[in-house]
Amino acid sequence: MCWSAQADAVVGGAVAGVVVASLVRARRSGPPQRLLLAALPLVLGVHQLIEALLWLGTDGELPSAVAGAARTAWAAIALPLLPVLVPTGVVVRGSGAQASGRAEPAPRARPAHPAGRSGLDPARGRRRPYPVTAC
Repeated sequence: MCWSAQADAVVGGAVAGVVVASLVRARRSGPPQRLLLAALPLVLGVHQLIEALLWLGTDGELPSAVAGAARTAWAAIALPLLPVLVPTGVVVRGSGAQASGRAEPAPRARPAHPAGRSGLDPARGRRRPYPVTAC
């Protein structure tokens, strides 16, 4: 959050609290491949809590050993873990859907209007009896 230790602690706790809901929903909804992405809020929440420790270490409220460990943990999550975890979770989730034969539903396309949105019906040579709205 980059504001203060208190803001990072509040946001980190709130984000980590979302983990319970996301893991329960991922567990109930089927394939275990979803658990990796569902655990992402846990990693982000812990990252925020570690950042709160960084703020406290910067203010001199923590011993230097704890502040150094917090810096190392923060960097380990921010630099190698998150850039690997997110794409891996997406790939694992995608391969699980393909392996189980259950693909994600395709987005539904809107029906095309033959005369665009002008309100004219070229097939009948007159105006449409219904309004044409922008959707």
